[in-house]
Amino acid sequence: MASRQGFSATVGVLDVGYLMEAFQTLNSCILSLSFEVTTRRGTPDLMVIATAYTVDPATADRVPLVSWRSSLSQLNCATMEGAITLCLYRIDGLLAEKEMSALQPK
Repeated sequence: MASRQGFSATVGVLDVGYLMEAFQTLNSCILSLSFEVTTRRGTPDLMVIATAYTVDPATADRVPLVSWRSSLSQLNCATMEGAITLCLYRIDGLLAEKEMSALQPK
């Protein structure tokens, strides 16, 4: 699809790719983003689902660590790059909460 702004979206795709790669490296996880089409008040909307996984060394299976979902209209982001960046912030916060709760004495 052609861009309405008259510029290539390639730079944004590369930026997001580098951002996600760095996130995975810093958090020792695998990221997955998926989108579902939903309808909100009669208007099409996208639901984004962000999940961070680790790999079980014994089975090589992906084990979910944390997951977060929201509709893009509720995120109030002007660009897809902004929405994905916000997803990473949310996942980062959930990973931090999980790590902190693991440190709490039982």
